[in-house]
Amino acid sequence: MGEGLTRQQKIENIVEAGLQLIPHVGGALATLYFGRKQQREFNRIAEFYKELSGELKEKVSLENQDEGILASLIEKINDKVEKEVLEEKQKYFKNYFKNILIYPVKDDYDEKTFFWSH
Repeated sequence: MGEGLTRQQKIENIVEAGLQLIPHVGGALATLYFGRKQQREFNRIAEFYKELSGELKEKVSLENQDEGILASLIEKINDKVEKEVLEEKQKYFKNYFKNILIYPVKDDYDEKTFFWSH
């Protein structure tokens, strides 16, 4: 497997390869499964940002943000939201996102991501 892949990406590669092994229909099954999966993930992230834009009432500025840290946190949020099916957890991600926009992130990256890795 490729270097730098997450555990989830490795599992998805194995599933895709396994589906493709099914004689005659494997390629079509893999395309069908992963196409629908990607569409669901895209819909989750689109809905997340639509709801977030409607809920964010405070004026935010990127002036005091550490752009690298903020970009990394947004990437992590996107990854989580794409996979999360529970609305309750998506609500937590929206609140988290609003908070990192309202209260600039600087040197507390580890603190901001602590609970995601446990």
